[in-house]
Amino acid sequence: MAPFRSHRVAKAGLTALLGAVLLSGCAITARPAPTAQPTIQPTVQATNLPATVAPPTIAPGTAVPATPTLLPTLPLATAIPPTTRPALAPLLGPEWRVLGQGDLYGTGVETVVAYLPSSVVATPRLQPPYVGYGVAAEQIVVVQRNPQGQPWVRLQISLNGLFFNGDNRTATTFPGVPDSRTSAFAIAMEHQSAPVRVVPIDRQGNAVAQGFAARWANGGMVVETLILPGQPNPNPIPPEPLLGPEWTIVAQGDLFGLGAETVVATRPAGMPVGPIQLLPGYDGFTQVVGQFVVVQRNAQGKPWVRLLVAPGTIQLNGDDRNPVVVPGGPNARTFAFALAVDGAGGPYRFVPLGADGRPVEAGFATSYTAATGGFTFSPLLIGQPVPQPGTLSGRVGYPSSGNPVLDVFAIDADDPSRFYVQQLTMNQPFWSLRVAPGRYYLVAYTAEPGTFTIAGAYTEYVRCGMLAGCQDHSLIAVTVGENQSVPDINIGDWYAPEGSFPARPQGTPQPPL
Repeated sequence: MAPFRSHRVAKAGLTALLGAVLLSGCAITARPAPTAQPTIQPTVQATNLPATVAPPTIAPGTAVPATPTLLPTLPLATAIPPTTRPALAPLLGPEWRVLGQGDLYGTGVETVVAYLPSSVVATPRLQPPYVGYGVAAEQIVVVQRNPQGQPWVRLQISLNGLFFNGDNRTATTFPGVPDSRTSAFAIAMEHQSAPVRVVPIDRQGNAVAQGFAARWANGGMVVETLILPGQPNPNPIPPEPLLGPEWTIVAQGDLFGLGAETVVATRPAGMPVGPIQLLPGYDGFTQVVGQFVVVQRNAQGKPWVRLLVAPGTIQLNGDDRNPVVVPGGPNARTFAFALAVDGAGGPYRFVPLGADGRPVEAGFATSYTAATGGFTFSPLLIGQPVPQPGTLSGRVGYPSSGNPVLDVFAIDADDPSRFYVQQLTMNQPFWSLRVAPGRYYLVAYTAEPGTFTIAGAYTEYVRCGMLAGCQDHSLIAVTVGENQSVPDINIGDWYAPEGSFPARPQGTPQPPL
């Protein structure tokens, strides 16, 4: 494990500096860093371990009488005039990746949640019910700025244990913390003020312990056992409802195949709206709603609002400070929405309505997309019929006893910037994509981050039988019409010369249909 950079002050240099300050007639009173310990659950026990864990890199500033290893280098300057206020130094060095920064816990104190990327594990390989663990970390820290303006490490999670409040000599043991099999941590965080969910993983990215969550409570950081869907809870508490009684449930269950309970619901408009008056081609818009939500139960059993559509805003993942601007979305004249639900898991189509029931915008559609792990949006066209999708399906004939993680793309042959994608898990051979009517090339790419990308496709070589005499590796454009199903498409040509297939598409995929 690469050591942290530490800034140490030579004893002679510090003595000389303090002497200079005293001779200048300026008396400095050092205030110690806060020492209040966070409330820890009764199951937490402290055990003394050697001081083998280095603290995170701290930017220069004034000294804090805390752990010597956290002491930053003092500048060789004389006393600062009373009218000058020095700039605050960064809380962490540049090698840290920030997950959240600001007054995260509503305490008026600058706080940073960050991680040091793992040099051993490229990416976690966790399966449901673990959801959202896309980062492999060597260490995780929660750092605050103390009253002297200096960094104070409130929590440090490392391969040697958990350390609280700058004490890097006493490790805390807790169920699910790292053991000898741990090479890194998979981490997930719904938003920057949310609890940090941590799962110890081995070199292959697989979980070696159930994991834990770290959150702010009672003036400090606390850790709790990570309770997973489908796992027994030693202290069962009835889960709180995801929504109140004022909501009307449209669909409920594991709607997106994530292993997480999900609810789709609506509320009526706040004021009467006239009958829906839409142009021909808008099929299925039978409801007038004031608000629409998609809520999931997170790993701690709490409601997590993944999508909110309301007359004044569209919000994702509970972030009410950064509303989403969508072409065809609500404007200042919007009183309600005409809603069409094309399936329990979407797509969901909206047309903003005025008080008279007439559209004030073209409207939009949204769906959950596995490739992005969230909701994507596309505009509707007023007066144009919504085309019914077709289905392309088949298998991936990867040249091995099993296939790795693969991304299967249906690329529009007439507009390659438009594409649909499905991710296959390891050893999953079959794929299926619902797409708009058109012509598509079918290409699969290996999805291992940091590795050389390999591509396979459905080509004339496959249609020829992949025999020794088959030499044509041209892509085949598969045509699919409305409500049509085209099965048995074998993505089996992994032998084409380099450059035969298009590079992996970039940009945002089309929402699933």
